Amino acid sequence: MDDMGICSDFVELLINYNIYASREMYKVKEGSEVRFLLGSAYAPLRKEFRNNENVKSETVKNVFISTGGSDKYNLAGTILECVLKDERLKELTYHVICGKMNLHAEALKKLEEQCSNVCIHQNVTNMAEIMQKCELAISAAGSTMYELAALSIPIITFSFAENQKTAVKTFESKNAAVSVGDYTDSDKRDFQMRITDAIKDLCKNGNKRSEIAANARYMVDGSGAIRIAQALAECCDTV
Repeated sequence: MDDMGICSDFVELLINYNIYASREMYKVKEGSEVRFLLGSAYAPLRKEFRNNENVKSETVKNVFISTGGSDKYNLAGTILECVLKDERLKELTYHVICGKMNLHAEALKKLEEQCSNVCIHQNVTNMAEIMQKCELAISAAGSTMYELAALSIPIITFSFAENQKTAVKTFESKNAAVSVGDYTDSDKRDFQMRITDAIKDLCKNGNKRSEIAANARYMVDGSGAIRIAQALAECCDTV
């Protein structure tokens, strides 16, 4: 499995499930028998995301937030800070995924105690169930985006590291997510403004939510693990 465009001629099967993966990324010797499984159709999602398309809603009441495992920039806190102050957004309920390595878990839990519409989810074992409670998602670039796409949940996405930028730009170019850019390219207040503007726009535009969710679902149907397993079985049959 690779996401850097590196391939050995001795490999029989190469998997790159990133939405931007293409054959042009890889140079192998002429006559090489490497088989490539490229693109989001091969995203190896867990069974809970398979054949489980989300039911579309006409209104947004719940928002899913995922900002990475450690969230070193405290982006979850930054997002909550602005939406809870906004007159139009503070009535929504926010479901925040807080990973085991989150450096700001204690502060997020305190905020949950203070705000009845903030739900902090830790040690999650039912991710799809939590996602399906929400009509809209805010997610950093990563595997979570593919999970949300498989459930047809419209995504507002951003990056905070160089290796995330291509995924964000590709999702946006395919109209499969709304991008608010890279957090490190601007100051905190500008990032917050872009987030609140994107939420407001999607909250009032049901057709746009449906369109980007459908485009994302078209590219990630949740059956990537099955396709990989079938390809591995075929490789074994030829040995």
